[in-house]
Amino acid sequence: MLSAKQWTQSWLDHARDSDYITAAQFAQLDASWQQIGGMLNRMTERSSDFCKVPKR
Repeated sequence: MLSAKQWTQSWLDHARDSDYITAAQFAQLDASWQQIGGMLNRMTERSSDFCKVPKR
């Protein structure tokens, strides 16, 4: 999961540094991505809560 997060962050940084997006757009996208990344990280940490085997 961490590598996917770093990959996405590097593309956001590249888009900003190359002036493909404005500083304001970067700030909005980066904040959104940080929030999504945090949620995915928490899901990964609690994967046993999401991947339960049904009892027979």
